[in-house]
Parts: sequence; C-alpha cells; structure tokens
Amino acid sequence: MAKIKYQFNINSLSKKYKCDVNKLIRYWKNEKNDFEISRCLGIDMLKIIQIRQEIAWLCEKERQKQIKKPR
Repeated sequence: MAKIKYQFNINSLSKKYKCDVNKLIRYWKNEKNDFEISRCLGIDMLKIIQIRQEIAWLCEKERQKQIKKPR
C-alpha cells in the first residue's frame, strides 16, 4: 500500500491529541461517522471534532498558500 503525502504532519497531530490520527483518517475515508469512531476507538467525541477541524484548517491554509504562490 502506497503512503499518501498529506499537507500536514500526522505524527505531530497524533502526539498533540494522544491518539492515532492516521487511523482516524482511514475511518473517515471508509465513511464512518464520528459517533461510530468514538465508540470503536474509545476517543471522546469532542477530541474527534477538534481533530477534524484542525485537519480541515491545515488543508485550507495549505490550499491558500498554493493559490497565492506566484507562477
């Protein structure tokens, strides 16, 4: 299986939130909702929502950088 390069550092997010962010991303890609993930992994719903928001913010920040970059 090929590793996917993300615009953000998964290891730093995992360390910050003390959970496996890579596993969360895989669950989201398999169309699991936050409640199912919370129940399966035993992670608080608030923490899952915070991780999702931070990932979205980091992706948007990187996208804005790419748009502003001169060609």
